[in-house]
Amino acid sequence: MSPPLPSGRLVPYDEYALESAIALKESGADELVAITCGPQRASKCLTEAAAVGADRLIHIVTDADFMDSCTVQSILSSAIERSECDIVLCGKQAADTNSGSTGPGVASLLGYSCVGSVTEVSMDGGKLSATRLGATGLERIEVSGPACSHSIKAKLS
Repeated sequence: MSPPLPSGRLVPYDEYALESAIALKESGADELVAITCGPQRASKCLTEAAAVGADRLIHIVTDADFMDSCTVQSILSSAIERSECDIVLCGKQAADTNSGSTGPGVASLLGYSCVGSVTEVSMDGGKLSATRLGATGLERIEVSGPACSHSIKAKLS
């Protein structure tokens, strides 16, 4: 999850990603790990994730109220690598900068496939199946192996 809003609450796009992660867990995913970075108040967003079913919570506490996108990507990708997550769901963009670089940046650092503008995700035979908003409408994409997606709005299958 991106660093939270000043209130410590989840960014709306991260809520969409969390909804998708819950659906994947309910359909048989092994574990839902919620990861965030930021000041102590960011723990509030992990409390929200735990309340809806996250199995494991990871908070990389920083003193900075603001971090540039590259720093956030580096911190999150290190935590993801250590936690051995192979499917990563991110929100589309950060609330403070409206940057949409976290998901693609994390995917790049980890060497994962990346699917953007996702509206729906499911698992199908060990593959991540995603519906995304493409240039000509909705597209259905299947990705095998480690993958990262970023959600614009959840519509679960």
